[in-house]
Amino acid sequence: MKKLLVGLSLLCCVGGPLAGQSADTLRFVQYNLLKYADLSCLPLATKNARLKLIFDVLQPDILTVNEMLPSQTAVLSLRTNALSANPQILATAFGNSNGSDIVNMLYYNGAKLGYLGHQAITGNVRDIDIYRLYHLATTHPGDTTDLYCFVAHFKSSQGTTNVAARAAAAQSVVNWLQAHPQIKRYMISGDFNLYSSTEPAFQTLLQRFDDPSGQSNGWQGPTYAALQTQSPADGTDPCAVTGGMDDRFDFILTSPDILDGNSGIRALTTSYRTFGNDGVSYNQYLQCATTTSVSASVCAALRNGSDHLPVTMQLLVQATTPVTQAADPRQQCRLLGNPVNNQLLVRLPEQYSPQASWKILDQVGRLVATGQVQDLSSNLLDVPTQSWPHGMYVFYWQDGYNRGTSLRFVR
Repeated sequence: MKKLLVGLSLLCCVGGPLAGQSADTLRFVQYNLLKYADLSCLPLATKNARLKLIFDVLQPDILTVNEMLPSQTAVLSLRTNALSANPQILATAFGNSNGSDIVNMLYYNGAKLGYLGHQAITGNVRDIDIYRLYHLATTHPGDTTDLYCFVAHFKSSQGTTNVAARAAAAQSVVNWLQAHPQIKRYMISGDFNLYSSTEPAFQTLLQRFDDPSGQSNGWQGPTYAALQTQSPADGTDPCAVTGGMDDRFDFILTSPDILDGNSGIRALTTSYRTFGNDGVSYNQYLQCATTTSVSASVCAALRNGSDHLPVTMQLLVQATTPVTQAADPRQQCRLLGNPVNNQLLVRLPEQYSPQASWKILDQVGRLVATGQVQDLSSNLLDVPTQSWPHGMYVFYWQDGYNRGTSLRFVR
């Protein structure tokens, strides 16, 4: 059997789609880890043991973190030790254009989600990382259920200069979204170091984001104690800021489309909470004797694991998905391996007509390549892929009898 060589890239296959529905729930967690892997604070084994107690309960599908040392050793240590309850948790990348001693990171559940890449907004005190994920079960050719996750750690402390730095960072996020108006499914999470909802940074974010907590007009004082995230620490960690829980520094915000559920992903707003905060510890370190929403051991881990508490919320993912239609397998094409590395092989139907053609679209629907199959004696496409960017692509096949197949794959 001869090979049909095509000097381009990438592909993936599905039968004729019929409309169906699929739904899933994702748990989103944001956590400032307080100088994770900095041995001048706590021994890493001690830190991991405390964080493992917390993550064993939270079971995040998407975890965004701040204050991680900028090293792959630190990135893998958290995944291997503190997140070990779920072996499907995968690490992504981090940005550090200005050489900060702490960075952001994102981890995701590889059993539910795929990863399409990372970029960063630079020029601020710390990079603002942008991660693009997609939901495996509800993604199909022509409808990628993707999600852009911004992770930020704004400038700390009060004072005019620091307020202005936070406002500039927030504006850079809004500017990026204004330059990409086609993106509707996006979120931002992180430690924003906001002392008031009237701060320019927060008001700027509200131009493009909604607060699923329902409390975007103020969160200071004992009335809003259950929303506050900093500081639960009792001083056991020498690096921790103490002084009691009286600030809401940590947030998960969503795009309007996610809040309203208009784009296949909906925020379950009633699930939004500051994990371990029952509202009984205002202006004190976390009081485990009166905190009942978590066990005593988890409460102790939260009090001593960081000087922030995690914020968590659930997302409902629901989208039309394809159902494979019964067909003669001899008239279908098949992808031989997915994901692909440097070479993609597609098995063509056993019989097809002249004028058979194919095209490849990238993950935002742009035409990448197109071609015709001239050699009817071959039924194997051999496609080199090493020069293509990582991401998801869709391959469409049609012969002269209008029989066709669509396939998606990831490089």
